[in-house]
Amino acid sequence: MRSVNANPGKYVSIITNFGCHYTCPEWVSVSGGGDPLFHWKEHWSFYEGLFHTAERRNVKLEMHTSYLPDSPEVQDFPLNWFERVVYHVHKFDDLLHVKRKFGEIVRVVFVVDDNMTEQDVLFIAG
Repeated sequence: MRSVNANPGKYVSIITNFGCHYTCPEWVSVSGGGDPLFHWKEHWSFYEGLFHTAERRNVKLEMHTSYLPDSPEVQDFPLNWFERVVYHVHKFDDLLHVKRKFGEIVRVVFVVDDNMTEQDVLFIAG
């Protein structure tokens, strides 16, 4: 399949829902076609409602983000509301900044882009 990118530098995120095996500990996963923590303060009412609803219903939350835990942009964001945080990293050095802040489960996903070599991908897979 050949890919045509009409907007260089822009990417598409495809999120599917083909069904569920119901074995994940989290019930709600916050992710998207952009980073859910981008300008999070402008969307605080959304998060406040999400946290309130999750707490009331005893639902565990998961967050997908490319902001690392020590990023100044998300310093004040209450990551402690999330049972698991999935960090999307672009380079090996990013791993040095991934850490647990509140005892949450941490998972890392490498985003493979044009800067990575085939050897990099094989190293990650290994």
